[in-house]
Amino acid sequence: MKTISQTKKLFNFLSDGFPHSTDEILREVYGNDHCGLARVGGRINDLVNEGKIFLDENGNEIHGKNVKRGWKDKYRPSIYWYRLKKEEQTLGIEGLGIIDFETATFTPEPDKKEQYQLNFLFK
Repeated sequence: MKTISQTKKLFNFLSDGFPHSTDEILREVYGNDHCGLARVGGRINDLVNEGKIFLDENGNEIHGKNVKRGWKDKYRPSIYWYRLKKEEQTLGIEGLGIIDFETATFTPEPDKKEQYQLNFLFK
């Protein structure tokens, strides 16, 4: 049985583009397996080294070395919040165009004059 790395689990959890707190990450990513020894900051650093971009509490990109990739909770100072920049989700349909799932739009290839009706069902 192949196990998924903690970094991959964290990426999958954060990839929705919403802010998530460390207590939420511990519960959802590590479950009961962390025994209080989970290193969320280490896994965040792994994602940064893979080229992933984090956002601050105002939605601005965080860049630079030795810079915190999250922010402290105002009311619970032991909790940090992390927000991963959502990767562009598009699908190219060969010969037809590109579907952008974020905006639910279709951009036809420049040489295509036909009209297309696309119906999206998001789950």
